[in-house]
Amino acid sequence: MMQTYWGRFSRGSHLNVSVNPDTLPDDVPVVTYWREGTTAVATEELHYVKGPSNSFLIRKLLTEDFTDGNYAAVMEYEISSVEYTAIGYFQVQGGIGEAPIISLTEITRTLGQAVVTQDEAGVVMIGYKPKRLLP
Repeated sequence: MMQTYWGRFSRGSHLNVSVNPDTLPDDVPVVTYWREGTTAVATEELHYVKGPSNSFLIRKLLTEDFTDGNYAAVMEYEISSVEYTAIGYFQVQGGIGEAPIISLTEITRTLGQAVVTQDEAGVVMIGYKPKRLLP
């Protein structure tokens, strides 16, 4: 069994969950997120990443379902009728649980300055004359 501490995250950030078995498993690995070891928050399948290694990965958005506390991501898979488990530990503290901005463009025109953003859901927002917080 492999155990790894992944760090502290806030809601709204992404967590990369991966497992790299020596040989391909019999079925798709499954990850279950447990809060404080007692409450299952979510269960989902990992996606196969084509390449030279046997990697399975998922990029998990920490939503409002992840309240402040300690979590374990338990990844389970089976190879030739032998069950394997890998565990990743992480903490969640703060944040709003919404997807972050993934694209930002600043435009300077003769009429003024504008900022265009796009979030993970594809929502585009435009703001004019933004206040600069840093010089």
